Amino acid sequence: MSIKEITPQRYAELFGGLTTVFGSVEFTELNRAKAESVKYLVEDDDAPAFGIIVGLRDGVWHCPFSAPFGEIAFSADALNGLKNSDEGGKSDVLRRLNRFVVGLRQFVGAGEFEIVMPPAFYDPERIGASVEALRNEFSNGWEDVDFYYPLNQGFDFKSGLNRAARKNFNRAEAAGFQFEKTDDVARAYSVIKTNRDSKGYRLAMTLDDVLATIRVVQADFFVLSLDGEDVAAAMAYRVTPDVVQIIYWGDVPGYGEQRPMNILPYHIFGYYAERGISIIDIGPSSTQGVRNEGLCRFKTSLGCLTTPKPTIHTRRK
Repeated sequence: MSIKEITPQRYAELFGGLTTVFGSVEFTELNRAKAESVKYLVEDDDAPAFGIIVGLRDGVWHCPFSAPFGEIAFSADALNGLKNSDEGGKSDVLRRLNRFVVGLRQFVGAGEFEIVMPPAFYDPERIGASVEALRNEFSNGWEDVDFYYPLNQGFDFKSGLNRAARKNFNRAEAAGFQFEKTDDVARAYSVIKTNRDSKGYRLAMTLDDVLATIRVVQADFFVLSLDGEDVAAAMAYRVTPDVVQIIYWGDVPGYGEQRPMNILPYHIFGYYAERGISIIDIGPSSTQGVRNEGLCRFKTSLGCLTTPKPTIHTRRK
């Protein structure tokens, strides 16, 4: 099966039921300038069942080219066939998906391709089928470890803490922090930037980038303060109606003894639990499969669970 390029407008018409906001045309077009070329690819069929958005950077076709993860888009009919049909109907969808990935391989040619898939909890059947099809045609890759906090079985933050984390939480609780959700994006961003600067890390998004992004992605901003000083902050995206992803969080230097990062998650998780969110995606704590053990320990201490976040990055077989 071959694939073809279509317009962004046509892609949006075909694939309305995306897994997350990161696969949307609106998000892609917002970030178009970050790739040398952007292509909306679908089956060469009058009623394509699958599509993918790729961006070219430094000779590599990326999906996504500026987001935490991408996806293979399924039409409504393909998704229904995968999830609701008898085994025969499901098999037809999977065979067609495999043919689509063969077409993607042919599009890549002798070049390179990278796709970062969402963690499975976003849509286990769709993501599992996509990963299997991709691995049938492309070799190599890695799995990062993604941390998430489930809220769908009730929220009892303290019971999930290990002994050391509970001690740190109690210290933070005694410090008397004030927590608030804020509409002052610059205020929250300033705290996060101070955190990254203090650690010598580059912040991928400028304030202007953040302000542009929240025009197409629903986002929330939180600040933790002590005695009138902003001490910690967080930025979160409403990635799906049921899942929120923490994009940035961190504290400023000088407040380590008061343990602000041991109580900020408690307030954020509680805020979303009250609003019916099922999962908080905390994000990966590894880079190209290499774990950051300090971050892994911190997230585990909060009671977070883990799941693989696969990346397929390879030359064509």
